[in-house]
Formats: sequence, structure tokens, C-alpha cells
Amino acid sequence: MAIIPIIVFIFFAAGFYRLKSLSLNRREAFLVAAVVWAIVLVFLTEILSAYQLFSFPYLTGSWMLAAVLGFVFGVFKVRNIQVKFASFNVKYSIACSFSGMGMFDKVMLGLMGLVFVLVGLTALIAPPNNWDSLVYHMGRVSHWIQNKTIAHYPTNIKTQIYYPPFAEWVIAHFQILSGTDRLANGVQWLAMVGSAVAASLVARFYGAVLRGQIFAALLSVTIPMGIVQGSSTQNDYVLSFWLIVFVYFALRLKSGGKRLDVFVGGAALGLACLTKALALIFALPMMIWLFCSGWKHNRAQLFKNFILIAFLVGLLNINHLYRNFVICGNILGEPQVFSMTRNTRMSPALFVSNVVRNAGLHLATSLKPLNRWSEQRIEDFHQLINVNSADSATTLGADPLRISVSTHEDVAGNFFQLSLIILAMSIIFWRREIVPRDLKNYVFAVLGMVVLFNILLKWQPAASRLHLPIFVLLMPVVAVVLTNYLNKSREIILVVVVGLLVSTSTPYVLRNSTRKLFSSKSTIFSTPRLQQYFADDDTLLPAYQSTVDWVAQKNCREVGLRIGDNSWEYPLAVLFHRSSRGPFRLEHVDVDTRHSKPMDYPLGEFHPCAIIETGRTNPLGKNLNIDGKVFFKQLEQAPLGVYFVSD
Repeated sequence: MAIIPIIVFIFFAAGFYRLKSLSLNRREAFLVAAVVWAIVLVFLTEILSAYQLFSFPYLTGSWMLAAVLGFVFGVFKVRNIQVKFASFNVKYSIACSFSGMGMFDKVMLGLMGLVFVLVGLTALIAPPNNWDSLVYHMGRVSHWIQNKTIAHYPTNIKTQIYYPPFAEWVIAHFQILSGTDRLANGVQWLAMVGSAVAASLVARFYGAVLRGQIFAALLSVTIPMGIVQGSSTQNDYVLSFWLIVFVYFALRLKSGGKRLDVFVGGAALGLACLTKALALIFALPMMIWLFCSGWKHNRAQLFKNFILIAFLVGLLNINHLYRNFVICGNILGEPQVFSMTRNTRMSPALFVSNVVRNAGLHLATSLKPLNRWSEQRIEDFHQLINVNSADSATTLGADPLRISVSTHEDVAGNFFQLSLIILAMSIIFWRREIVPRDLKNYVFAVLGMVVLFNILLKWQPAASRLHLPIFVLLMPVVAVVLTNYLNKSREIILVVVVGLLVSTSTPYVLRNSTRKLFSSKSTIFSTPRLQQYFADDDTLLPAYQSTVDWVAQKNCREVGLRIGDNSWEYPLAVLFHRSSRGPFRLEHVDVDTRHSKPMDYPLGEFHPCAIIETGRTNPLGKNLNIDGKVFFKQLEQAPLGVYFVSD
């Protein structure tokens, strides 16, 4: 049944492409269909959840209805009450698309397709095993599926309920319809594909010919951080996709676009905000540019457009924000959940420190002495400007900057792409007389995102994953500059493509730190799926396995979770599904409500017969008092402990 939403999307794309009044090419129809499909998913999620019907039969029925409507819209014409089948010649269409390409263009497309296939294969075979995914991305999905609603629930992992949920909603739909989490990583992969399509359109908007558009897509696809995230259940690529869709339709709108551009751009921005709060920081400079560029022309229409955009953003996010507000009086959630990543002090020197350290995350090369030299120079620079490089006001955690090559989706750097961005900006400055002003303004808007990011957010060792949208937005600029404003552009592109193949694509596609396609030791093909969940720390598997087996042997169906805010919850759900002979229920107990209102369990009263503890200390030692019941510790498999209720 998981194929039904994909079929709906295909029908939508066909329908929008066929509407002559919209004058959309295939790639634009793809993006419009993605936005409309996502809106349908949001409203299905909210409506079904409101009645606690977020489950297989109702979700299947809803998507089947959407498929019927999509079929009518995308395949049939209705004219004078007569229905006619639309004629499509897919083979002819594809042949025409390739006829205008040279061999080099086809090679770039082939390389891009190979990356898609290999990353997609990784996403399909490997289970979700990113640290944050096991803590909250997939943890919240398992609770929604259990509860049959996305309503907030008692939890000590506050990120599960307060953080924007769109990417995980998509995962939940596919997981409910398929009955497995094998498609969970595919959401980021789909965003990777969509981002490449949008990047090619942005390049086209700024005058890139077909080769430049393909080059822009290839650059987008081969961002190292993007490659390793493309097979995970993080949400940075989903955010990147919605942001670049918003940017593309904002560019169309700025150049005299139609009401469709306002709708699609505004909805894409709303979906970006519903994916990650960081969208607000990244979107603001683009909104300011859009406002300033339209101020001199039709101000009345400008205000109408902004009102519609604000309405769409609010409409898509209002229910989630309202749920947060009801629980803790703040639309973003408990302040300490978000405030821990915000700078508490800022000055010109601290700002420069953040910029340098964030750039340093992308300076890793295969030459270790050079990496150590870069680290030392950055530390020397901080001494020069009299700033502590570990200042807690602008630094999250105590780990210092370490420059080293990594294929892990939390810390992978983009050295080659950063070098290309610096090169492109140098060329823009060098040849500023012939570079269009609009392209320069686009670059300034993206740089505005960088400025806001460094002013507002603390530096952290894992910040490179948050930079992915910046790189995705700048890849079209690199493609346009290298193809349009340099002599011997074909030779230059060839060198870049070889560099992408050698330095970025191959190692990150084949040797993802936690999901290896190729290795002399173990790969996703040779390692048992259960073991792969624990790729970030395989020492935890025996403790989790024995703990769940112990509880399952006691025939305990209602299990309480007393866990810390950074503890792995999702593996417990996976293991209980594997070992349980019947339905079971996992709920958080002893929940901290100092900063929020107490919440009821969506499924009603909960009476656990066992409690699993990890990531939290027990001041009472060998027993727990939960809701008037005493639980005694009967098993300890560090870092987990199990308590059973006294008779």
C-alpha cells in the first residue's frame, strides 16, 4: 500500500504539466506536484489524528481516494461532460529530452543517476540508525503509530513533541502503509532528488544552458553531507528541498510571476517551517530581498502576496504550534529545549569566531598534517582577536573544533564544494561588470542566511549538517558562474566533475560511516539488520536485547520508559516488535512537567507492569515509586535497568 502515495504524486505531476494555463515544464510540474502532495499529506495527518484514526485502514482509504481524484486530474480530461483519455508518449518525450544533449552532458546525467541509485539502495537496505533518529526522529513516529494520533503525549524526550514534525509525518505514513521502517530513510532520499531538480531550475533561471543545469543538479547531488544524509532519517535534506523550492518560485514571482508562484512558494516556505525551525532563519533574507525588489513596482500587489504567503505558512503550521502553546504556553515549546542552541552573547569578535569555526568544519582534507595546521591557525586567530574558542556563550558543548575527514552524517564536511563556492564568488567579484545584478543579489541573500545563522546560533561540532541548505542553494550559482562567465568552461567543468567523482561522491556513497555499501569488514548486505540499528554504538545491542527479552518472557504488555532526553528509545520499540507475541504498549513515566502542563496518554490510562530505565539516575536505589506503585529493580544490563511492580 505504500506505493499509493507515490502514484498520487505521479498523477499530480502529470496533471499540472498538462494544464496549459500554467505553462509549466516537466521539472516545474514536479515541484508543484510535490508541494500539493505534501499539503494533502499534512491535512490527512491532521484530520485523521483529530479523531484518533491515524492507522492503516483509514490512511489507506484516504490515499486511495486521493489516488482516484489524482487519476481524474492527471490522466483524464473533462470537457462538456465527456471524459477522454489523455495521450502520452513517454518514449518519445524521453528521446526528445536526450536528443539535445552532448555525450559529456549524458555522462554527467549518468553519474548523477548512479549516485541516486546507490544512495537509494543504501536507504532501502539499511535501517534508521542515526543517533538523533533513534532518540527522537523515529521515536516520535513509533508513538504516533501506537497512539493513532499525532497529539502530544507525555515524554521526557521533549524534542519528540516540540520540534516541527513534517519529515517524520511522511515517514509515519510510509511506515503505517508498509508495516515496516524500510522506507523511512527514503524520505530524505526523495528530498535529495527533488533538490537536484530545483537546483537545475534555479540555474536555468539565471541563464544556464542545458549543460549548466545538469551541472547544477550534479553539484547538488554530490555534496558530501547530502550524500550521507540522503540515506538517513534526519530532516536537513527535507528542509533544503522546501527552501530551494520556495526560493525558485520566489524568483519567478520577483520576475513578474503568477498567483501560482505565490501559492507554491508560500506553501513551500510553510512546509520548510513545519520541517525545521531553522527555516525561519534561512528564509528571512530571501523574504527581505523579495520585499525590497517589489517595493518600487506594485506595492499593493506586494502586500497581497506577502499576506497570502503568511497565511499559507500559518495555515500549515498552526495546529502544531497550537499544540505546543497549550502544553507550555509557548508556540515553539519549552524555552530550554530551543534556547540551548541560541547564542547568549554576541559581539563582532564572537561573530567572526562563529564564522571561522563553522567554515572550519568544511576544511578537512585527506592530508592530516594540513588538518592539524588548519586547527592550529584557527586557534591562533582566536587568540589574536582575544576570544575563547570554547566560550559557552557561543559554543554548544565542550568539544573543540577537530578538522578531520568523516563520512558520518552528523559531521561530514564539504571541502570541495566550499572551494567551488569561494571560486565562484571570486569570479563574480572579478567579472562583476558582466555578472547580472540579480545573481549578485541572490548571492548576497544567501550570505545573509550565513550571517543570521552565525549571529543567532551557537557553534557546535555537528553544525555542518545544519549548513546543508546553504550549500544546496549555492550550487546553482557555482554552475552558472563556471559555465557562463569563464572561457574553456567545458574543460573546467570536466576537472570539477572528476574532482566530484574522486573526492566527494565515491567515498561518501560507498563508505557511509554507519551504512557501508563497500568494505573489507562489514556492509549493509552482510550485517544483520538488527545489528545495524546500533551502528553508532554496537556495544549497546546486547544490553537492549537482553532487557527486552527479559520483559517479554514475563509476558508484560505495558512497559514504562524512564529514560533521559538523549537516550535511544526507538531500538526498544523495534526489539519489542520482534520479540512480542501480541500487542504491547510503550509509554514514558515519571515525566518532568516543571515547564509544561501534565499530559494525558492518548490511549487512556496506563498501568505498566515493568519500567525500563536508561539515561537517568534513580535516587532511591533499588526501587521506584511511580504513581503510588512501587517497582523493584530485577535486572541491570548497563546502561539499562528493569523494574517490575511489586505484587
